[in-house]
Amino acid sequence: MNVNLQEVAESLLGRKVTKKDGIRLSEIESIEKLLGVKIPSILKDFYLLVGNVEMFMSSFEQFIEPYLKDGMLIFLEENQGCCYWAVNTENTDNPNVFMCTHLESENPQWIEEKVSLLPFILILLYYQCAQGGYKYSATIDEGSFESREKYLHFLYSITSDYQKVVEHNGLVIYQHKRKLIWYFMDRDNNVADTIFASAQTKKEMKVLEVDGFQEL
Repeated sequence: MNVNLQEVAESLLGRKVTKKDGIRLSEIESIEKLLGVKIPSILKDFYLLVGNVEMFMSSFEQFIEPYLKDGMLIFLEENQGCCYWAVNTENTDNPNVFMCTHLESENPQWIEEKVSLLPFILILLYYQCAQGGYKYSATIDEGSFESREKYLHFLYSITSDYQKVVEHNGLVIYQHKRKLIWYFMDRDNNVADTIFASAQTKKEMKVLEVDGFQEL
């Protein structure tokens, strides 16, 4: 079992994982037998650890039962079904992740995400919680401040006690226990005009509201 994966999952859950949180090994082995390929060890560890935790598996993007298409093992579907993520079955350790936006086309084009499977799954754990896995969410807009300079100063101040846990493809997420502050950046690394916050409990959301976030 990868310790980092477990540590991240438990930090977001706010508790230790249990056997009930994971899928049984026999279920994974049945899928491997049906497909005729080995599921990458990182993905298998993920299923064994939290494959039954809805917050991680289906609160936004959908982790689906892996299946094969054109030599790619597809394991994740975008929340609106517009794109899919997969790994090449030739690498069963920590393969790179690929994304396809037209899976049903005659010749689907796979675009490399430039990230391997382990960090990709870790990113997804945080993003799932940010985008609905956590019960409470809030925002604060640049328009709430007298200037962009003060808006950015607020962002840097509010995240000073947080740990930056994600910086990938314009997405930035900070974590402090079961509170997340996150935002997007454009190609020029400019912070978007809205900062988001997500929290697992009402008490944690109240802390964010004191700091100026407005609950959605």
